[in-house]
Order: sequence, then C-alpha cells, then structure tokens
Amino acid sequence: IAFGSSRVMIVDPANCGLLNTLSGHVDQVFDLDWVNDTHLVSGSKDKQLLSWQIPALLTADIQIKANQLYKGDRYITALRSNESSIVFCLDGESLGLISTSGGGVKFTGRGHTAPIQTIRFYAKNKFFSSGNDARMMLWEIPQSQ
Repeated sequence: IAFGSSRVMIVDPANCGLLNTLSGHVDQVFDLDWVNDTHLVSGSKDKQLLSWQIPALLTADIQIKANQLYKGDRYITALRSNESSIVFCLDGESLGLISTSGGGVKFTGRGHTAPIQTIRFYAKNKFFSSGNDARMMLWEIPQSQ
C-alpha cells in the first residue's frame, strides 16, 4: 500500500496487519505493482522506478533495500509489470519499457498527447494505456525486447 507518502507499506491481507515498511523513495509514491509473489516495483514523484525483493517470510525487523531501476526527469505516475518487463510512464505522454532486472530503457512508445494515468497488461507481450487525452492505446512489445 502506498498513500500520500514516500514509504510503501506491506500489509497481511488476512488481517490487515502491517508486515513491513519500505523506505527508498524521497517523495510521494504514485504507483506500484507486484512482478511476482516476491518482487515489487514502485514509481514516484521523485522520478525513480524502484525494485524490491521481498522475502517469503516477511517480518517487521527485516530491512529491505531498494534497487533503482530507472531515474528520469519526470514523475513516474503509472507503471505495470509482467514476469519479464516493466512498462512505465516515461515522460508524461510516453511509455518506457525495461526488463524486470533493469538495464535501461529498451523500448519507448509515443502517441499520447496528455499525461498517462493507466497501464495494464492483457497478454504477456500486449498492454494498453490511457490518459488525460481520453485515448486508449493498445501496444505490443516487440519480439526483440
């Protein structure tokens, strides 16, 4: 859970108890997504895309270090991931794609004319985006990515 803060809180869905608080962002977190059961990514007003490896047996006393996957010039307001890729709002109106292990932007998608608010995968290599331009765009990740 992220709410109006630079911290990400992980709660137990069974009882809503706080399991851990992740620190690493220095400004408001806008979006986060689970890559899988133990890999979390987050985007923030601090212009960073961070990756977190969460232990299966998580307790409050375990310190979890963030891995910076990307640092840009604009807020990261939206992101979504699958098992191999993370798609995120690169500069407001464009999308960037990186590997879940990092390594720089591998693909850039342009076409929106206003800030992107939503990104969702609907197949392994296909996703859609929508934003303040009232457009929904469908995308396919190139096979070489």
